[in-house]
Order: sequence, then structure tokens, then C-alpha cells
Amino acid sequence: MHFADVDSQEPAPRNSGSYADECLILFARYPKKGQCKRRLIADVGVDRAHEIYQALFDKTLKTTLEATRAHRNLIVAVEQASCMEAVRGLCELMRAEDKAPAPLIIPQRGEDLGRRMSNAMELAHQRGAKRVVLVGCDVPELSFEQIERSFDELRGRGEGTDHVVLGPSRDGGYYLVGTTVPLSSLFSGIEWGTDRVCQQTIARCEDLGVTFSTVTVLNDIDTVDDLTMEVLATLGLTAGEGSTDPRVAVIIPALNEEASIGEVIRSLPAKYELQVIVGDNGSIDGTASVARRAGAEVVFERERGYGAACLAAVEQIAPSVSVIAFIDADNSDDPTVLGELVDPILCGEYDMVIGSRTMGEAERGSLAPQQRFGNWLACFLMRLIYRVRYTDLGPYRAFDREAFEQMGMRDRNFGWTVESQIKAARMGLRFREVPVPYRCRRTGRSKVSGNLIGSLQAGYVIIATILRYGFTRIE
Repeated sequence: MHFADVDSQEPAPRNSGSYADECLILFARYPKKGQCKRRLIADVGVDRAHEIYQALFDKTLKTTLEATRAHRNLIVAVEQASCMEAVRGLCELMRAEDKAPAPLIIPQRGEDLGRRMSNAMELAHQRGAKRVVLVGCDVPELSFEQIERSFDELRGRGEGTDHVVLGPSRDGGYYLVGTTVPLSSLFSGIEWGTDRVCQQTIARCEDLGVTFSTVTVLNDIDTVDDLTMEVLATLGLTAGEGSTDPRVAVIIPALNEEASIGEVIRSLPAKYELQVIVGDNGSIDGTASVARRAGAEVVFERERGYGAACLAAVEQIAPSVSVIAFIDADNSDDPTVLGELVDPILCGEYDMVIGSRTMGEAERGSLAPQQRFGNWLACFLMRLIYRVRYTDLGPYRAFDREAFEQMGMRDRNFGWTVESQIKAARMGLRFREVPVPYRCRRTGRSKVSGNLIGSLQAGYVIIATILRYGFTRIE
């Protein structure tokens, strides 16, 4: 197999080839409302899908124009021939800002995606380009540096070498393809629109005896599940743009978590109308400022205690919110699986959903021995006293707002999570546990499991809470 993974090697060395021998192709559909991102439309509506794709198109066009400043040719291949003048006008506006050379605007021609891509790349080679790179318009992370790296890889192969460079996307396709020679058969027999596109193209390279390499794997945007708050921020958008009525509130209690909280917030799925509230429990680092920059509201609670921070944040929930979710700030929980907890409640099937670390995949070392034992003991006692089966006391959980308010949560310390589970059982709420991944915290040390004294204190509070409610009437 002729394969080089560029991400694990030094970039290929430059040879004497000049930029005049290179052509970049932007392969795109012009952003007409209702005609782009049809799978996205089904989830977020026509206007929001158009807004997202317009931002993708504008950002990618600006990036490709930037990549042509050093005398590299640019071709914009537009799917809709009727929109070529609109693209030309947009290019003129952006060129005036960036002083980029004028691109060639052409329609895409061919009966399928592979033939249309092949025709555009063959045209570039026919016009004298020795190195051609084609990029799509669905990847918000595409940058000038990544385009340069793909040309470096082609340039470093030397004259007369047949080589292909691919930019894989995480869904099994690719957002970038580059060639040193015309390869009309490269795209033959590919099952477009499947998760086998990149794999099948690599197999075609092997069949043709062509060497190939890859650059950075990136996410493209096809469905609502591909959207995160970080993606929207990259595009200059915000979650819930066009709406002031959030449906889901995400509460993040935090104490000195500046190194991780930004990533937690940015990784939350953007398909929901989110209100993100951080309950800062007296941080002396930059937790609050990092959280605000990531798009969250921040509420301060000086009284130390997990429950105290949660209760302070809950007070700020917007009236339109129907689901309340809780997640820790240390990035041990996976924010991208929020839907596993929230969707069953939004559908009206459950009142409480708990993310179970013991049912899911926990990284080795992520749960300390004392945590595992304490978790088992607490669940055993609840089963014994309340006749209810839980597998975990994990902090990652979600509630129907009305049910949550009926609970009348009071604990201001480590008994917060177990209090909600006891009350859910005694009130007869509909609940379920779902497996969630759990990982070792990447920075800092846990306030509970990070030391034996903290674990013992938390364990004492949890066990005392279980026993206390066993002899207390819940009103």
C-alpha cells in the first residue's frame, strides 16, 4: 500500500515548483434558501439552515481567496449555473477587502458528483496547473494553513509523480482532494453519500498504482448533530440565533475550572435552543471570564457546595425552558451526548434521565476505587430502602422542569444528586438511566475523588442523605 499519513510526519519538502503551476478549486452550491442542506432543514427549519450554509459558504470563499494571493489560480465551480453571476459579485466584494486575484467562475458539469469533480479538476490541469486541490464548502474548520499543507504535500512529490492527497471528514467522506495529474477514473465506482467514500477512493488509488496521503481529519456539516456551539462560534453565529426562547437550560457548577470549562461549553450540541448557566462557586482563577467568552451566563455563589452552586444557577433559568440539564465543568462528562439525556424528556417519555458512568464506557482511572465503592453502596441502600434500582450517582442528568420544581431541591452540598434520585423515586416520577462515556479529567484535580478526605466527606453526606429521607416525609 502506497500510503503516507501526513499528520504523523514532517510536511513534505518543497521543490522548485512555483505557485503559477497550482490551482485551487472551490466546489460548492450557491446558498439559495431552501435548496441547500436539506437534511439540516428537516431539523432546524429553512431559515436557520440557510443562515448556517450562507456562513459556511462565505467563510470558505474567503479562505480560498486568501489562499490565492501568492499567484495561485482559483476556480469556483458552482452547481447552479444560474447563480454564477451572484457568485461573481460576492467574489468581487471579498476581493476588494483581501486584494485577491479574480477567480474563474464555472458551472459544474457531469451526471454525478464524481464526474463533476473530475471535470473541474481536469479543466484546471488542462489550463496548465501541475497541482490541483479541490475543496468543498461544508467544513467550518477549513483554514488557509490546511490548504497550504495539501499543496506542500503535492509539491514535495516531484515532477512526473502521480500522487493524490485527501482531507478525510469524520463521516467517512472527504472535504479536500488534490492531484498532480489528471485522473479521470479516480472517482469511478464510488458510492457517493455513504460512509465508504474515502475508503473507496483510497482503494481506487491503489488500483491505479497512485500514491496517496492524507491531511487533517475534520468535521463537515450535514445534519443537526454536526453542530456544536464551537462550530457556530467559528461561523460567527450563536446557538438559537433568531430565537430568544431557549428550550433547554444547561447548568454547570464550577470551582476553578478555567482550563476545561470553555471546551465543555463549546462542545454542547447546538441543535437545541440552549441557555447555558455556570454556577461559579467562588473561583479564584479565570473560570467566569472563560465561560462568558464561550457564550455562557455566569452566576456567583460564594457559599461553598455543589448543591449551592446548582441552586444559584437554577434561579436564573428563562421562563421558556422546559428541560434542565446538569453537567460538570471538568470535561469528564461528554457534552456532545447531551441529546441522550434531553431527547427522552423533550418527547414527553420521562421526567428524569441520568447518565450512568457504570453502564457506559469509563476510561481507566476515571473513577477512583473509593468512588466505585461509594457509588455501589449508595445504590444498594436506595434499592434496600426505596425499592428503586439505580446504577450510578453521576452528575450528568436532565429533568423535566415541572417535575424538577416539584422536587423542591434543598441540599447545598454533595447530597444534591442523591436527593434528586430519592425524591424522583418517592414521587413516582418516570426515570431512566442511559449509558454515557466518562473520561479522566484533563486538567487539575477533583475536589471529591482527588483526595481521600474529600471522598470520605462526600460519602458521609450522601449516605446520611439516603438515611435521612428514609425516615422523612416528602411534601
